[in-house]
Amino acid sequence: MKAIDASGKTLTLQTTSQGKTRDVTIPLKPESKVVKYARPSEPAKTGFVEQALALSDLKPGWIVSVTTKHEGGNEVAEIVTVVVER
Repeated sequence: MKAIDASGKTLTLQTTSQGKTRDVTIPLKPESKVVKYARPSEPAKTGFVEQALALSDLKPGWIVSVTTKHEGGNEVAEIVTVVVER
């Protein structure tokens, strides 16, 4: 992820396809989810649990996966999942 505009509700991602790198800006809707998966804090639980994050929690340089939906001629983020925090 290259940049976050929390007030404008957009993410700018750096993507690479066929050896070419480009920046893509993706708008978020009010109902878009931002999540990460972490180990549960309760000792009896195993695996990972989904934790909700605010858009302002994201930092440039983090690796994210974005699920988008085609809406009104644009790709709009539905779910932003943090893959690696740097």
